[in-house]
Amino acid sequence: MKWIVAVLLLLIAAGCPGQQMDEKNDQAMQVTLYTPHRIGISKERQGNDLLRTVWLTIPVIAEKYDHTDKWFGIVVEMRGNKQVVNAGTGGLMFTVDGKQIAVSATILTHSHPQSSCALARCTVTWSIGPRTSAEKTAMAAFVRTVADGHEVYATLLPADTGGGQRFTAKLTDEQLLGFHDAQQYYDSLVVTKKVSAQ
Repeated sequence: MKWIVAVLLLLIAAGCPGQQMDEKNDQAMQVTLYTPHRIGISKERQGNDLLRTVWLTIPVIAEKYDHTDKWFGIVVEMRGNKQVVNAGTGGLMFTVDGKQIAVSATILTHSHPQSSCALARCTVTWSIGPRTSAEKTAMAAFVRTVADGHEVYATLLPADTGGGQRFTAKLTDEQLLGFHDAQQYYDSLVVTKKVSAQ
């Protein structure tokens, strides 16, 4: 009976408008990954309204197959000229409704960027995810803060030792909706776990 209630709660939560999540199973890691169905992009412009960079900022939920653990991660992808390859070596910071919130330096130390370039266009992708329970708690709080925000900027900072540039983009309403949807879906997974454990 308890598992039926858990399944019904998950179906009700998954059926709510706006909570459209895509699911991908990773057999090797024994986790299921959930991402927002629609992924919005941000565009950073410079003088004369020239396009400088294009950003994707995506919340990701990972859940173990046995439902014993789940956590948030963030994927940040930036496309632009060759200068983007060195971006973010000084950290990643979000400004949510005027309040600056940095992604933990500890979490960033095991989030190495992957870059590729073709002609004059480059792409850099960071998969930012926690490893310890304290990091998982911090990342969940971070995603909740972004999800509850109305005006959110993401900034990749240059290293303190010089070199590189700062890149900033305002998250679109669609991107913020993706964070909000992911937060709601994460909460529905937590409720389902609590009901099925009783």
